[in-house]
This record gives sequence, C-alpha cells and structure tokens, in this order.
Amino acid sequence: MPKSGEKLPKSESTRLKLLDCAVGEILEVGPDNLGFTSIARRADMSTGALYARYENVDELLLEVWLHRGLPALRRLIADMQESLITSTGKAARRRIADMLSGPDPELCLISKILVIARRNEAVGEFVIPSTIDAINKAKKDTPAFDFYLAQILGVALGVQGTGFVGLDWFSPISIIASATRDATEFQPLDESMPAIPEASGFDEGLDDLDRRLFGAVSRVISRVGIDHATISRIARHADINPASIYMKYDDKNALLAACVTHVMKGTFSQNKDMIEYYASLSGESSIKTVSNSAVVMFRGNQSTDHTEIRLLRLETLFSAGHHEELSVIIHKAFQEILLKDQENIGLSKGDKLVDNILPVLVFSRFAFFGHALLKEFDFTPADHPYVVSYVEQVNQRITFVATDNPSIK
Repeated sequence: MPKSGEKLPKSESTRLKLLDCAVGEILEVGPDNLGFTSIARRADMSTGALYARYENVDELLLEVWLHRGLPALRRLIADMQESLITSTGKAARRRIADMLSGPDPELCLISKILVIARRNEAVGEFVIPSTIDAINKAKKDTPAFDFYLAQILGVALGVQGTGFVGLDWFSPISIIASATRDATEFQPLDESMPAIPEASGFDEGLDDLDRRLFGAVSRVISRVGIDHATISRIARHADINPASIYMKYDDKNALLAACVTHVMKGTFSQNKDMIEYYASLSGESSIKTVSNSAVVMFRGNQSTDHTEIRLLRLETLFSAGHHEELSVIIHKAFQEILLKDQENIGLSKGDKLVDNILPVLVFSRFAFFGHALLKEFDFTPADHPYVVSYVEQVNQRITFVATDNPSIK
C-alpha cells in the first residue's frame, strides 16, 4: 500500500477497481451469477482487462476472498472477541449490531462467499481452510465461539433475505455475547433426549406429486443452489416428466415458492412451545425444560439425516438476498409467523411488526441458518460439547428480558 498522497501504479489501480466492481456484482446478483461481462461494464473496461488477470470467474472470486472477504472476516472475529469483555465490550457489541442493521456490505460478502464455498470446489479449496483456521483460533479461548459466529452470519443472511433492515440488534448481540463468554462448562445431554438427533419431517400434509417434487427440489438445491436448479434437473430427481410439473406449476419460481413456503411453515412451528413459555413463564415450565427443547431442535437441525432440508433452507435464504421474487416469499412467510409470535407475547393483533421487539423474536430463528452454514465447515455439530451450556446461558438471558422488559408481558 503506497503512502498517503502517492499515486498507485496503473496496474494496481486497475486491479483494485476490478475487485470493487466484482464485490458490487456479488452483492447485487449473487456470486453464482458473477460474470466478466457485467463486471467489465460496471468498471467501464473491456473484458480483456479481466481475462488478462484471471483465467475464470473462480479465480476472481478467490481474489475477492483473499483481499476483501478474509480480512473482513478477521476484523469481524476481532470485534466479536472484544465484545465478550464485560467492562469494555459495549462499543464492539454496538459495532456488530450496526453491521447487522444495514446489513454491512462486508458482512454480506462474507456470508455469500461462505455459502457457495461448500459447493464450488475451486473456491472452497482456499475459502474453507482459511475460514476454519480463523474460527479455530478464536475457539481456543472461547469454546462456544462458533455459536456466536453462527448467530451473526444467520442474522446477516436473514436481513438480506427478508429485507428486515434498520433494526437494532444490540440486545440480541449482548445476549449471545455474554452467553458465549459464560458457556464454558461441558454438560452431558439430558437422559430423556434421543441418542440420534431428531430430524424434521418433510412430507407431512403433501400429496404424492408434491412429496416427490419437494424432495427432488431439496436434493437439487442442496447440491447446486437455486440459481443452477432447473425444472428438467428437478424432474430427473423426482423421476417424472417435466410436463407433469408444468401442469401444476407455471414455472420454477412457482414450484420453489410452494416448496419453500411448506418448509418454512414447518420450521417455524418447531419453536412455538418456547415462544409460549417466554410469554407465560408458567410454573409448569422451567428454563431447563425449554433449554432441552432448544437442544433437541438444534440437534435435529444439524443432524446428518436433515442435511437436504437444512441446506434447502440455507440456499433459499441466501438466494432471497439477490432474488426479488424469492425475497417477497421469504418476507411474507416470516412476517406471518412473527405476527403470531407478537400476539403470543401479549401484543395486540395487527398487520405490522413492532421494530423494537422484532430482533428479540427473530434472532433465534435466524440462528439456525448460521448453524446450517457453519455445519458445512465442521462447526456447530449436532453433538457440540458445549451446546447444553450455551443454550442454557441464552435461555436464562432471554427469560430475564421477557420478565424485565415492559414491552414483553
């Protein structure tokens, strides 16, 4: 980097401009749709300027990761580590909350590249080990650190996919930061929990055609992502004629809308008991009971038996960040269930979400997308040794918020 006031060499200036334009394209259309032509147009250069430096798009993506994404991830981790300090961490927690409110372009870039790294071998070859190394360094002193990062990445993906921008995430971040700091005790699973994690059902309430189609959609999208999923490919996996799909659905978007809506509704219903507990705080329930339910949900989500649905949800939210039609579907699904959550905690019925309550309601739902992402990097496994400790710490703090916050009665 030249000293202030010094002019960059033309080649370096061109390289930096191309990187900036590539980042802009990734944020706008997604990394799966990145192309030299659109980048060259954005940079007001010829495609030759790109081919002179990069053999293909994957090489450009790696350059973006090494010079933009990875440094941003390291800065984020440094802020997260600082946020764990009780006496001086407030400023760091505020920085993280502000990043999520936008959400911050660097945070969006990190989450998008991490999603495609699991299914793009050329990109993943460098992105995956560098990410694992950065997280492992943080976990040496904080064994539950991967839960914290999963929460932040999940919220970042959630804000991008739903359009819930401008919210104040300081309270949830403070809850997660302190829970992460204090989750240092290994606790065995409750004896009542199944040895094998429970997996959510996928075929409930479906006719035979949709059962086959939705299963095929989940298999295809979990492997290649939504942008590369085609009707013909889905039909092959479902072992049916593409014409049969078009007889029921107008196009791929209509099929995806039906599948995603079904999956999201099934997912949302899973933590209804916990929402009701925080609302009622009845004597029949306890933090331990709710924590056990949360652990079962987490283990089911991270189960190897649940991989395709887990990745379908992840890829759907990821794609909604740069697909307007999909974003509308996801926003509608979240709004519908969150309005019910508001009603369950005693707020009046209505068609508007309450901004100051929304982050507390939705952060645990968004977390599962972050867990799904980091599972692909061998973090937040179903049998994480600190999952019980972490969940109990989180639930203690949410219970305190539920009883202390006058807006939640």
